[in-house]
Amino acid sequence: MQADFKNMDMFNLYAGKIFAILAGSFPIEKSFYLSDITGVITELDEPLSKAESLAQASIEWLRKNDYISLERYGGDKSVHNAILTAKGLIVLNQTPSNLKESETILTKLKKAVSISSEEAIKSVTNSILSLAVGALK
Repeated sequence: MQADFKNMDMFNLYAGKIFAILAGSFPIEKSFYLSDITGVITELDEPLSKAESLAQASIEWLRKNDYISLERYGGDKSVHNAILTAKGLIVLNQTPSNLKESETILTKLKKAVSISSEEAIKSVTNSILSLAVGALK
């Protein structure tokens, strides 16, 4: 049986977008809508779409693992007063040792988001989480 890693793939994309949104407003807390992450707009009275559910789960994973903090979720499919934690900020400002250039992860993420490259965003997010795991060792 072939494993389907679509959810993990979407997590990497959504987490990268979340990091970019919060890094762009740091140190000021930021409120945003799930549609800012997913690009999918649904009516408020509709249940969360699959994309919105994955975005909310990604936000929650980042919160539970201390990359971000937030005040609350809104009934209008929003996130209120989110901000990078010290851990999130430290990881974003690291420069991977395997890179020849001296770009930080944050610089690479900004570039990926600015050109709307989903594959580049996923790749940078993977680097972010790999660096964080390495820092825990």
